[in-house]
Amino acid sequence: MQVSSSCCQKELIDIEELTTFCKKGAQVVAYTAIFSCGNYQGVARLAKAKGLAVPIAHKKAVKKMRCRFFHKLMAL
Repeated sequence: MQVSSSCCQKELIDIEELTTFCKKGAQVVAYTAIFSCGNYQGVARLAKAKGLAVPIAHKKAVKKMRCRFFHKLMAL
């Protein structure tokens, strides 16, 4: 079964800013991105990832979401 990336709808749900820890008096801020993906046929997945910048968190969440979504489609 071949699956293309155009068969699913991706949507950014939320980006949160978290203060993770203090290092030498400065606060290190991390971001959490939450994504969802579905194919309008009953298959949907969520992914949550952290990063030190918004683009890094976004990229990690999309990668994790694609992996989970396509593994589920291949199992059907």
